[in-house]
Amino acid sequence: MKQIQHSRLPKSGLSAEPLIGAPITPVILTGRIRGGGRRVPAAAMLFGVLAWFGGESVRATTYYWDTTTTGLWSDGVNWSDTGTTGGVTGVVPLSADSVFFNQSSVNGAAIIQLSSDTLIGAMTFNNTGTTSIVADSATTRLLTLSGGLTVSAGAGAVAIGDASNPVAIRAERPMVKSSTRRSAGAMTGIVAG
Repeated sequence: MKQIQHSRLPKSGLSAEPLIGAPITPVILTGRIRGGGRRVPAAAMLFGVLAWFGGESVRATTYYWDTTTTGLWSDGVNWSDTGTTGGVTGVVPLSADSVFFNQSSVNGAAIIQLSSDTLIGAMTFNNTGTTSIVADSATTRLLTLSGGLTVSAGAGAVAIGDASNPVAIRAERPMVKSSTRRSAGAMTGIVAG
């Protein structure tokens, strides 16, 4: 493998034009870090630049359930990015996102069906009606929370799974029953280890 110092490269940079019939020779580009005499492969320098400028981490978003009917978790039309009313719909929450049940303008019994195992950041129940999260079939679905689960004061009952549509819940952080000392609705479900 050949090694070329960047100071010996032509000022115009590297050519991207392939030479037909020319043998392919792997090349390691190296440069010098200012103030040090060590050689660092160009790929490592590029990785550092990308990590510094382009390595933006995934940002968590908050989504709100915006229906009081039975709906699939995986159907983006059931989610909104606004806590009151309206907002952008059509987007399904991802693993780092937080979800609230429901939008403040949408209260009443809600049944959320899981059609597959689901990983989510955190869940908060504000709905004054009963909120049920169930499997869409008799197959047990796993609901994993990487954040916490909160049933806010004044929220209605929360049911995670039932005998016909089981859901196991796994929390990677402590679950909180109520966000205040006032009584919250009852919570039932299966907790997975």
